[in-house]
Amino acid sequence: MADITNDIHRIAVKLPLADPDGFDVDAVIPAFHGWIREGNVADGLLIDVADYKHVPDGPGIMLIGHEWDRSVDYGYGTAGVLSVAKRGLEGDLVTRIRTVAADAYRTAATLARPEWVGPSAEVRTDVVEVQFLDRLNAPNTPETLAAAAPAIAEALAPLGEVGSPEQLGDERRPFRVRLTLGSGATASELAASLS
Repeated sequence: MADITNDIHRIAVKLPLADPDGFDVDAVIPAFHGWIREGNVADGLLIDVADYKHVPDGPGIMLIGHEWDRSVDYGYGTAGVLSVAKRGLEGDLVTRIRTVAADAYRTAATLARPEWVGPSAEVRTDVVEVQFLDRLNAPNTPETLAAAAPAIAEALAPLGEVGSPEQLGDERRPFRVRLTLGSGATASELAASLS
């Protein structure tokens, strides 16, 4: 197996929605288009919005960018705000994970503002999922978990008490773990603690 501390650059962080049934999914498309128009709402070059909400357990509503994709994602049966770094991450694995987590919390906090989607977009702050989207260098195996767990824990340490990572899925899927957090902070506060 490759040294994941050097080789993993496509990282995703997902934050489950606090109230998926009360979420106003129809407000996401105009919000994301507004982000593109304003140009200063989210980092990176924002390109387009794609509506996949008709796909069961799919990517939902995506804000496609050059460096980042952000979405309200329904993958794996969980509705949540997903931030995916596609290119341009710098630093060691701890820094890369922390950068993506901070972006996910900022994305969630921005969506929950009244001028965008509003409070229905609030996320749970007691759980977070981290994914490595590189099945060659980081297969979804116990060996990857053992190699990555210290970096994940260190990256998320500013969020407060972080539980042990629970590995999800099987070897056919990308590496994905869920961690519980002992924080009562808001998404904005958690984003600031990671920045």
